[in-house]
Amino acid sequence: MQQNVYDNIIRKNKTTSAHGILGGISMKNSILPPSNIELLISKINHSMVLIRKRELAKYGIAPRQLYVLHVINSLGSMATASTVAWEVDREVHVINKLLINLEKNGLITRVKNSLKSQLLSLKLTEKGLEMIKISPKSESIEDILKCLSQEDYQNLESILNVILIKLEEQGVDDKADYLAETHRQR
Repeated sequence: MQQNVYDNIIRKNKTTSAHGILGGISMKNSILPPSNIELLISKINHSMVLIRKRELAKYGIAPRQLYVLHVINSLGSMATASTVAWEVDREVHVINKLLINLEKNGLITRVKNSLKSQLLSLKLTEKGLEMIKISPKSESIEDILKCLSQEDYQNLESILNVILIKLEEQGVDDKADYLAETHRQR
């Protein structure tokens, strides 16, 4: 079955090997010309987000909200708006908007660290604790990725990590931007 999927993709796109699709070594074997690779990545990301939204709709929670709940849980008593923003690579004001919605939905509470402190820690409510029992991974996306052999999956993961590293080298790093912005505000 897996080979049939590759064969169909290869035939449809007149490529010579599945490696040209996933390996990215030779652009002459790829589905899209190099100028369209970002469109392909964008389309894949958008489709994966839509699949995950559909999966989570029955629980009444968005993918990013669920992700933030898992981050708050993993941070424990260290969870604040700024530490969550750091962990999810978003600006604090963006996370604050999301936290307001989570609080309105009864999934989190904000708790003062001490009487004199203005710092508010984030804590999951019982409802929030129930929500994090939902897997942070998408079953549908996992099923889709099963069309890749283990070797192709590992190659894809390696390639995406190389691209991410290169992006970070080019200064596309939200954490560095966040730190610079935080430093300017002080």
